[in-house]
Amino acid sequence: MATTTLVPNGDGTAFNIVQSAPYYAYVDEGTTTPNDSDILTFGGSGSIFLLLGDLPAECDTITGVSCKFRAQKAAKGNGSVGTLQVMQSNESTALTSSSVPTITTTMTTFTIALTITGATDKATWDGARLKIVNGSAGGLWDLSAVQLDITYTTSGGGGGVTTQTAFLVGF
Repeated sequence: MATTTLVPNGDGTAFNIVQSAPYYAYVDEGTTTPNDSDILTFGGSGSIFLLLGDLPAECDTITGVSCKFRAQKAAKGNGSVGTLQVMQSNESTALTSSSVPTITTTMTTFTIALTITGATDKATWDGARLKIVNGSAGGLWDLSAVQLDITYTTSGGGGGVTTQTAFLVGF
């Protein structure tokens, strides 16, 4: 198994985001070196699709997906913070189930596993989008970094093991 990390590299459809576009620039540094003063804030019933990069060329089958993100819930908010889900590039076909993260009022890094529900091939996942939807009224939250950690099998069948057979012939 191999792994790769995808970070946002563009904006898809967005609604009710407090900041100005480009939105992905607020969260594209990943969670290893996040910038907590550079945040994306969801207002009311805000939502966004963040474009993700393509998978490595040797990717064959996606076997696991986790979303690592750095976020905080607004202190005044007491509703649901919303959902995270990976979608195909058309923004309507799901690749994973949606997940409702549980976050705190302190900026913290969280990791949630996303269940694959759609296709698992590289061609379908290239250009995928992370769909983030704000929850119920009062569930406002801030996002400072986000990434997808993807586990996959590599193409080439045999796992790179080569077997050689030698024959000794006596004269």
